[in-house]
Amino acid sequence: MNAGSVVDGDGNPDEMEVFDMVNTERAKAGVGPLAWCDGLYACAKAHSNDMCERGFFDHTNPEGEGPSERAQYGHAGRFTFAPIVPDPYSWGVAENIAYGYTTPAEVMNGWMNSSGHRANILNGSYTHIGVGQCDGCLRHWTQNFGTR
Repeated sequence: MNAGSVVDGDGNPDEMEVFDMVNTERAKAGVGPLAWCDGLYACAKAHSNDMCERGFFDHTNPEGEGPSERAQYGHAGRFTFAPIVPDPYSWGVAENIAYGYTTPAEVMNGWMNSSGHRANILNGSYTHIGVGQCDGCLRHWTQNFGTR
């Protein structure tokens, strides 16, 4: 782990490698590290699995739930109705998604070479992150960033 990484999560090794790579990129840019958030991880993991299982690729799921709704209430009817991020109304949430990358290095290279994704990764106002890779296909990725 990067010395600047703050971890208390239980992501798989690839998810944790992406987390570490994010903080490495932030350090290179002079931006402070992100802390791992289990709630944002749950959102990211669920969204990656949902995209794979239902065959869509979008920030908004077929029910019209975007990153903020998922962070506040989960996937109604499929996951949980209870807030999964502490104090959801005090959070700002952003999201990066990717498809087709099978390794942490590939997905990070893709995100860092996309101006919008790179901006989320290097945004100094975010304090927390969760990274989720699809359990089944291993090709859908989601990063959820939060500020509180």
